[in-house]
Amino acid sequence: MRAAIRQFIFRILGKDPEAIVVSFATGDGELAKQMFAEIQQLEPARRHFLVTPAELEPGSSFKIYLQLRKRFLRQRVGLAPVLFTNDQSYRALRRAAFLLSPTKILAFNQRLERHHLRLRAAIASWLFLRGVEVDRIFLRPKWLVPWKKDRSIYPSTVK
Repeated sequence: MRAAIRQFIFRILGKDPEAIVVSFATGDGELAKQMFAEIQQLEPARRHFLVTPAELEPGSSFKIYLQLRKRFLRQRVGLAPVLFTNDQSYRALRRAAFLLSPTKILAFNQRLERHHLRLRAAIASWLFLRGVEVDRIFLRPKWLVPWKKDRSIYPSTVK
């Protein structure tokens, strides 16, 4: 019953009910290939597409977004891996990826560590994009102690 309702809703919207994975090669070619291969291993049941800057007309972020929207008009994007490196020439394509699927971005850094960019973890996402290792993005600074809810409890005696 639930699957039938889902099929009906997506038929009304004109979308394919099965989500796809759209990977954005916004960095070094070799790193992008490794990222794409890793995503294919993580999500083997989904259809995968790789978007490279060479197959799109150059222009502003919005112009690239319109090209992507036209290309994936009938598909529903379930995950959008984006490679974030220091190369600024891919900035427009990265912004277009945000416009295409703002809540589905899986960011990869130069070390191919990955992190879902989320608004509820805005500081951690910002730190990840700035190049901080994924192990350290959730550590809290010392000045945040008064507002921490999960403080450590130390025993008063040693047994």
